[in-house]
Amino acid sequence: MAITSTIIPAQTKGVSLMGSRWRNSETEVVASNILFVQRKINNDKWTPFSWEDYQKHCTHTPGRAEREVLDALTEGGKPVWNTSCCLNGGYLQKENGIYSVTDKFLDVIQEQMD
Repeated sequence: MAITSTIIPAQTKGVSLMGSRWRNSETEVVASNILFVQRKINNDKWTPFSWEDYQKHCTHTPGRAEREVLDALTEGGKPVWNTSCCLNGGYLQKENGIYSVTDKFLDVIQEQMD
């Protein structure tokens, strides 16, 4: 699915996702990491990424819980076991183990930029 948003990764530097519509700190941290990883991979356009790309470009060692958040951003459900938060999904797409941001994800970023 093509991205229609005009936001590019370079514009997301310094954007805080805390207090976003997700209302879940783990989700907001993983989404912030996605922005960081995207800027490392390609500052000018949204680029699909694998779990391995995510791990390689993060400044820490991501664990299983972060992968579960990525999957909740994709498929919906609870991003972590100990939360009442439940995501609708569709913020990321996943095909053959490769994640891509969607316009729905970028809508959240835009809200935080406004």
